[in-house]
Amino acid sequence: MIAVARDPRAVRVAHGARLHIGFLAAIMLGAVIAAALAPAALAKTFTVKTTEDLNAVSTCVEECSLRQAITDANESLEPLNTVDVPEGTYKLSHGPLAVEPEVGTTEKIVGEGV
Repeated sequence: MIAVARDPRAVRVAHGARLHIGFLAAIMLGAVIAAALAPAALAKTFTVKTTEDLNAVSTCVEECSLRQAITDANESLEPLNTVDVPEGTYKLSHGPLAVEPEVGTTEKIVGEGV
């Protein structure tokens, strides 16, 4: 019978290496999840659903006009706000419409109607 002596330091290194790799894998997985969720949390899209010029007295829910969408985007504190405008003719019957985002935010107007 042959006895094999184990070096306890070698076992600790191998065990520590396994823990080290698992720790790095957990950090990488966390970073991937955070990166995937971050854009959604930092951006908001307001979709125009009518060509009517409805007064911006409430937030965009169902009948979101161009005026309501831009007003809501102006007031949003998200770093990036997008107003999605479908193709159509938009007559502004309630006066001028200003794109004035909050300080530190960006506002984009995109879509087929732009």
